[in-house]
Amino acid sequence: MIRAGFSAVGITMALWGASLFYVEAVTLKPGTPPNPLLSLVSHSTNAERTIQFAQWLPHTLIGVGVVTILYAIALPRSAKH
Repeated sequence: MIRAGFSAVGITMALWGASLFYVEAVTLKPGTPPNPLLSLVSHSTNAERTIQFAQWLPHTLIGVGVVTILYAIALPRSAKH
């Protein structure tokens, strides 16, 4: 069960990282309410907010995802009783 969980997290992180190679920025709708977390990573232009990701983020997500997958593979199998 834990092996499957680590595998799922690793695959998800690697896929997010791979998708960020093709996305430069995300523009939010003008009517979205302000969010303190999004204000840290976004900047406002006129009435719309744009989130631009750091250049190192895709590489980091893929690296951490692959290491997590390798950890899931290296976990010992559970003993059957």
